[in-house]
Amino acid sequence: MSNPTRPFTALLRILRSRGYTYQELSYEAGQVRSLTWFHQLITETDGPWPVHPPRVDDLSDFARLTGVDEVRLRATIAEEWYGVRGTAASDRALRLAERLDLLDEAAFGAIDQITDRLAAVPGHLRPTG
Repeated sequence: MSNPTRPFTALLRILRSRGYTYQELSYEAGQVRSLTWFHQLITETDGPWPVHPPRVDDLSDFARLTGVDEVRLRATIAEEWYGVRGTAASDRALRLAERLDLLDEAAFGAIDQITDRLAAVPGHLRPTG
């Protein structure tokens, strides 16, 4: 099954872009998956995936690695491996949601104002449809 969005893999690619090696990804995830598993998942561009999805028992290890809560991880796995999307929110919105929920009201208000201002400026909105 080929899924172009690959939200779980995207979380790991972010860590790779920050300098994590495949060995470090494996180690930081409690070695619940091998460095080969990480390499195959991240470098494969077409389905079917060469690796199986993470086990439910390993989600806490992946949550610690990615900084994403287990509920979101379950959603990314369901979408990537099984084509099931649990929300209409975009991947971009979901990535921000977790961080926004951590902010106090003043900081959230500032972000809210920034997004309102950017949305009002021509050229900052993505085309729809």
